[in-house]
Amino acid sequence: MGGSSAAAADGRADRRRRLQAPAADMSGRRGAIGARLCFVMGCAFTVYAAVSRGPLLLPVVPAQPAVPFFGPASAVTDYFTGDLTAALRRAAGRHATLLFFYAPWDHACRTARPQLERLARATADQVDVLAVNCWHVSGSCRKDVKKVTAYPLLVLYLRHGRGLQYSGPLEAARMVRFVERALRPLVLTDPG
Repeated sequence: MGGSSAAAADGRADRRRRLQAPAADMSGRRGAIGARLCFVMGCAFTVYAAVSRGPLLLPVVPAQPAVPFFGPASAVTDYFTGDLTAALRRAAGRHATLLFFYAPWDHACRTARPQLERLARATADQVDVLAVNCWHVSGSCRKDVKKVTAYPLLVLYLRHGRGLQYSGPLEAARMVRFVERALRPLVLTDPG
């Protein structure tokens, strides 16, 4: 009799395990469904909260007024409001124009400022030196010039040619040499 009661106990335990397995499986599914439902509800509440507040989610800070980068007695014409259109209009009427694209907060631009002043004074009779603030929010330079990866950017424009980008050290003597070489290109003559 002891053997049959043990077999009966094993049979009941086996049946309980089979009955509980789907319940455990269902609780796993319920957990996954619950997690998805919580995620969807969280997203819905977030969207509702964002939409119901209106368009001003973050405080809007007005742009600071543009401040000249170069002084009033400077030999460099400063388009500190970022008006690239006006700078290009002026450059179109000149034989040679050096454009200095800058961001007023950039350390390299601030370091280059006195060097550019020296360059402008040394080449005043040959080249018009213009500086354009490409960082000012409402300026056309910031909107139109997209390929600037680093500031400052110096480009020499000659009336009948494309711009020549200066990539040397930001020292007045080197920049003057660059301008002079661009204005007096090497001319090959026939020796015969």
